Amino acid sequence: MLELKSFTQDTSAIAFIVGDYGEMAFDSDATASMYRLKKHIRIKVLKNGGLKYGNVILKTYDINGFRESISSFEGRVYNLENGEIVTSKFKSKEIIEEKNSDDVLLEKIFLPNVKVGSVIEYSYVLNSYFLGNPHDWNIQHDIPCLVSDFTFKMPQSLRFNVITPRYLTVYEFPSEVMNQQRSYSTIVRTSKIGRPNQKIYHEKTELSLLIRRWRAENVPSYVLEPFISSEEELKAKLKINISSSSNGMFDYANSWSSILEEKYKLAYKGVGENKLKFLKDKLELIRNQSEDKLVKAKLVFELVRSRIKWNGEYSSLRSAAPKEIYNKRSGNVIDVNLFLVDALNQVGVSAVLMYGNIRGRGKLIQSIPDVSQLIYGTAVASIDGEKVVLDATSEFTSFELIPQRALNYQGVLMSSNKHVNGQFMEVIPQGKDDLNIRMKVEINNDLSIKGEKSITYKGYARVNFREYCDEISEEEYITSLEEKVIGLSISDYSKKDIEDLHIEEYVMERENAIEKVGSKIFFNPLNLIDVAENPFIQEQRMYPVEFPYGIDRRYIFQIELPQNYDVVNIPSSIQVMLPNNGGRFKFQVSKYENKLIYMVDFELNQLVFLPEEYSNLKLFYEKAFSLQTIPIELVQKKEN
Repeated sequence: MLELKSFTQDTSAIAFIVGDYGEMAFDSDATASMYRLKKHIRIKVLKNGGLKYGNVILKTYDINGFRESISSFEGRVYNLENGEIVTSKFKSKEIIEEKNSDDVLLEKIFLPNVKVGSVIEYSYVLNSYFLGNPHDWNIQHDIPCLVSDFTFKMPQSLRFNVITPRYLTVYEFPSEVMNQQRSYSTIVRTSKIGRPNQKIYHEKTELSLLIRRWRAENVPSYVLEPFISSEEELKAKLKINISSSSNGMFDYANSWSSILEEKYKLAYKGVGENKLKFLKDKLELIRNQSEDKLVKAKLVFELVRSRIKWNGEYSSLRSAAPKEIYNKRSGNVIDVNLFLVDALNQVGVSAVLMYGNIRGRGKLIQSIPDVSQLIYGTAVASIDGEKVVLDATSEFTSFELIPQRALNYQGVLMSSNKHVNGQFMEVIPQGKDDLNIRMKVEINNDLSIKGEKSITYKGYARVNFREYCDEISEEEYITSLEEKVIGLSISDYSKKDIEDLHIEEYVMERENAIEKVGSKIFFNPLNLIDVAENPFIQEQRMYPVEFPYGIDRRYIFQIELPQNYDVVNIPSSIQVMLPNNGGRFKFQVSKYENKLIYMVDFELNQLVFLPEEYSNLKLFYEKAFSLQTIPIELVQKKEN
């Protein structure tokens, strides 16, 4: 390994994992039951970029008085010097502990003498009391891995779900059962007048273990692809969570309905039936204002959103009682949206909370209950026979348009009604990324351009635009537009926000927008707008393409030509359709007197494209983005 200069399977690799071995087993100490994860890994460094693997950062949790710890750390770095193997050892007393947040501690280890060509080796034991949510075993990393091997020794009194990777084959060995004799010592302290005393009791017990083992070989490095819903979900790993136990400690995790029943008890513990009694007068006014449930729901939605600001924290429980949350005007996601649920019910609009995970953190799996996945909540209201998903945590989303973070395919309902509690519900975006640009410009004889531009943002395009502009001033925004395009200047800027629309208008002038070659000039109207690069250029796709919502783009440009120029050839019209109405693209140029009408219509309706559908999507995008290479050619008229 020390003599190796490159990795033949992937010559671009900066390093690779020679072997990554883990064993998780259960134990106990004088405090409580626990598990220990032993890890032993060896890494070969190939390039300068791989030197970072000599800096080891281990994350541990410290929650409610229970703290994970790292023990038995050993680290070595091997180098080849003058034909001899030289070993540099790490001293455990040099571990640096750093607090990352209220609940997270980082153990930082900097291994010595790491160079290009080194082999790094380290091992440690993670000790944890969090039996209900063990650490995952990561199989795939940012560098290739020759062997990943994991053994799980679980007491038969506990039942676990182990979720294997979707896009990587992992071999599981036949399971075994082993009986293990354990010895325990208990210290009982007593005291007599004037002196302390203690007794030690020794006990033995036999533990029945189910042993499962997985192995993956020649695991490629994880390559990030555009438009995925969750990187953590795609990276190959073994995800472990407890489902139940023989002593009943974790029986609530045996099904989604039992998990949500437990969440309901905790959500309303101590608040009783009159949880919003302090808000009775305001809610009564809304209740009596209209018989229309949609009207009442919108009034309640605005009341909650304007009063209680989301503090940016995810959670599965309230942080405080409803009155305290209302008075301090802020709270976590459950504080906000469970308050919305309770207020809707108070005005006669039936509503429940829907738990889920945020987009980017993995999807809920109906067949595998996992309480750790429930970190987000939205309201589901019954209005005129329809289930409407509402989320009051965003300042810029309109009614029914939930934030992108909540668009994670499905959620599970929490209710006191046993027929509803634990049911799954599909989450469908109720809007698109909708952008409409209209321009009316003229090309002057000096080949400069002047005209008017109007942009209408709708749906998620409006949300994204408002969130971006909320962080900068109008002056900074206009300056950023001018800096993107050489020779552009903007004047008479105005904007207005109406319901689900945001409209901006301005006068624009641009120099150097047109290329002149001899007596011909070449002009592409798309150069006047900010068009992103094609995200789908790779030949094949390993993972599905997942858009959070549909896309609509409509561009209509009216271009007045110089009096002494004419069009050589009008570009041919283009129309492309995706199967099953998945998308549509249309391009057309027409001429009227000395004016050109340039129209582009791009519509994407299908949100998920499987790898086998990627070629259709790739071709669709290539046709659309090819417009950036199709200029309109003008030629100077000959004088009579």
